[in-house]
Amino acid sequence: MPGRSDLRALARDLLRAASLPETVVWVRARAVGHTRWFHEGPTTAGESERVDVHVTAAMDGRSASVRGVAERLADARALLSEAEALARLAPKDPEHVPPVGAVKVPRVRRFDRRLAAAGPEGRRKLVAPAIERALARGVQPSGFCRVEVQRTVVADSAGLDAYDEGTEIALSLTCRTPDGTGSSKGGVVSHRLRGIDPAALGERVAAAAERARAPRPIDPGRYTVVLAPEAAADLLAFLRVAMSLRAAEEGRSAFSAPGGRTKIGERLFDERVTIGSDPADPRHPSSPLGPGGYPVRRTVWVDRGRLVALPVGRAWAARRGLAPRPMGSSMFVAGGKGDAQSLVRTVQRGIYVTRFWYNRVLAARSLTVTGMTRDGTFWIEDGAIAHPIKNLRYNESPLRVLANLVALGTPVRSGLSRAVLVVPPMVVRDFTFSSTSDAV
Repeated sequence: MPGRSDLRALARDLLRAASLPETVVWVRARAVGHTRWFHEGPTTAGESERVDVHVTAAMDGRSASVRGVAERLADARALLSEAEALARLAPKDPEHVPPVGAVKVPRVRRFDRRLAAAGPEGRRKLVAPAIERALARGVQPSGFCRVEVQRTVVADSAGLDAYDEGTEIALSLTCRTPDGTGSSKGGVVSHRLRGIDPAALGERVAAAAERARAPRPIDPGRYTVVLAPEAAADLLAFLRVAMSLRAAEEGRSAFSAPGGRTKIGERLFDERVTIGSDPADPRHPSSPLGPGGYPVRRTVWVDRGRLVALPVGRAWAARRGLAPRPMGSSMFVAGGKGDAQSLVRTVQRGIYVTRFWYNRVLAARSLTVTGMTRDGTFWIEDGAIAHPIKNLRYNESPLRVLANLVALGTPVRSGLSRAVLVVPPMVVRDFTFSSTSDAV
């Protein structure tokens, strides 16, 4: 896999060869290994390496971007030539922004050499304890383990020269009971091997599958719910995507207010809610490179329930006379103390949701989302899990969820999301379920 110096040399060669006044070059090397398994052992495994080059060329407000796989220098130069030819033909873009230029990018440590060295045999040894624990409990395990190593250089004709490297492991496990009525799923995502416990994951998911066997029907309606971190992350991921200053000012989002105003400064959520992003977080780092190579920095978006800022891209920021403020790929939601099971003990009657799936936006202006529960949904009675229930379709908004909070637990990174979503389990009142489903 090419190293930092190799990628920088390729980027600089393209900048030297450029004939148009504005050029931005991304060079990204990726090595990905995966292992898929079912029941007692692996079913497939694969390794891939590639170098992707993304070139944007511009002149007089006209620009074009081309990307492709570059196995040789000649391949990369062909992409540059194509981008320049297209830029000469392109119409003027009223929202064109010049290259970022020489800016300081936050230093982020998210590369684990042990993880980078894990090959097929390393992945097999890693997933074996999860499989063994699940089989020992008499359930049927299946899952997927992916290890990725990534190195990125972004450089431009105005002086930007930034580098980022990272590793990531994503391990997911699904367990089904032999009769097909009980199911559970869980996972872990991290930039390092340390702290990952596949045996504990196998035990937890297998036990949840057994507990989900033979679910009982329940009427739809509004209930108090306990959302496991994965379920909370499934909902709050929509909030992260919807946060945009431009969309709010153009009247297209849940953060719009009459007269072209926004809801910045308003208290929208429970006062315990604080939301931020931070690529350099030591426990859960993420890439510091935003669009065009503009740096992503630590930002607070919601402070004690009050919306204090919204992400803004470079073009809209230039129009509004603001500094750009990208969100990046992380979102941190503050919480309290305790895991999901400790929150269950505080609920007299309600529903425990392990996770959601098939989630879709119904209405952008209210940020109403729909989807279904899956892989273990349970009735809570007198502070304990009483029995499994059949799955339910929900129609709800993460805005209402964060306004109707009863309690928050300790934030953890969701084990089923590629983005860095660190959220707490939560108790929410008046959560809307619209119908039932026989799906497992």
